[in-house]
Amino acid sequence: MYDLMQALSIGLTLPLLFFCVLVLKHYHGTFQHVFTFEWKQARPRDWIAAGIFIGALGELLDGGYWLLAWTADFYALPIAASLMKWGVVANLPFREGMGFLWAYGHIRADYEQQPRLNVRSLNVVTITAITAGLMAAFFMALTRLPLP
Repeated sequence: MYDLMQALSIGLTLPLLFFCVLVLKHYHGTFQHVFTFEWKQARPRDWIAAGIFIGALGELLDGGYWLLAWTADFYALPIAASLMKWGVVANLPFREGMGFLWAYGHIRADYEQQPRLNVRSLNVVTITAITAGLMAAFFMALTRLPLP
């Protein structure tokens, strides 16, 4: 049963990646526009488009990496263990990094549309969240260090 589920996951990753490419193609022009304007002139739809583009790009890269890793694992290829081990490194820019930017673009669009919301407060929350995540990672690393 596990092999069937693994094959299904690998197989369904292909149409996912195909649709990511379609999204990138569709939003490419808007994305170029988003990064050629002054940030203070950005419209809510620009932030949404940036988030969609970055989210699709992150999913394409992350999904592509894991497609290779899981396929290697499925066929018991010698490189499978290395791909699985180093998957966390691929997750940092593709899943966590681009996933964060995807979410920020969507939330920022909402802040731009509602006068009662302050973009500066969103940026403070953003910096606080990133700092908390880095502190958690630092703490986890410290707790794994061997004691003398």
